[in-house]
Amino acid sequence: MITIAWDIDDVLNNLTEEWLATQPTPHSFHSLTCNPPAELLGLPRAQYLESLDHFRATRYAGMRPNPLILEWFKLHGHLARHVALSAVPRTFAPVSAAWLLTYFGDWIRSFSFVPSPRPTDKHPVYDKCKGEFLAHTGKIDVLVEDTEANAIAAQNLGISACLYPQPWNSAKDSSVQELLSHLTDLVSKPHP
Repeated sequence: MITIAWDIDDVLNNLTEEWLATQPTPHSFHSLTCNPPAELLGLPRAQYLESLDHFRATRYAGMRPNPLILEWFKLHGHLARHVALSAVPRTFAPVSAAWLLTYFGDWIRSFSFVPSPRPTDKHPVYDKCKGEFLAHTGKIDVLVEDTEANAIAAQNLGISACLYPQPWNSAKDSSVQELLSHLTDLVSKPHP
């Protein structure tokens, strides 16, 4: 049975799209060419992070799960082991973990995160990026991720990376159904 690591924000949920809908900006979600979109939106990075953290504190728990991913889990989730691997500020990791377990806890039983740095952080740094975390664990077969750099880091470690289609990555012209079909093929194959 293979082990799949799932990014949470912008894969299992629609964080950036829902956050952007609360912002006074003429930019649409589909026009985002980078994430984080602070510079594109004309926001200083500190202001962007403050706004995103406010969203996490006030609205994150009420976000709905990605319906296509949730349906895939209901049909195929039992065919693999699943873990969550997120880049979330340490302060909001409990909120993220609670959200994850509420919607995906039947299948995803482990929550790991690489803290997204904030100026007030005082915690020790074990891994600076998801690639470092993946190199340390050595137990992941597939990474589902929306950030290109994280997918490349996984591939460099010999981990199959599935880039979740988002406007800011090279999979933007692919469909989520194609990704899920590929994952179905992966979990349906016999594994040692």
